[in-house]
Amino acid sequence: FAPNNAAFDKLPEGFLDSLSKQELTELLLYHVVPDIIITYDSIVEGTLQTALDGGATMEVDFVGLRTFLNMDEAEIVHFDTFAKNGIIHRIDSVL
Repeated sequence: FAPNNAAFDKLPEGFLDSLSKQELTELLLYHVVPDIIITYDSIVEGTLQTALDGGATMEVDFVGLRTFLNMDEAEIVHFDTFAKNGIIHRIDSVL
């Protein structure tokens, strides 16, 4: 799940610069769901395991025709950008 530019604009000024290398790595890994292929046609409500160590998960919820992560913390605004190493879904907030 890749935050779009508007998602980064929502962050407080200097937030990313204030993160340590470890914190930035954890932030990035939380946005990755390894080992499964999720497309618009296959996404279901429920829990997804992230790439972050320690068993961090995120929740997928549907509200009408909209798809949210973590109880409306972020909305998937564009599905299925195919890349060599996976599928990217753009979201409107940094998780």
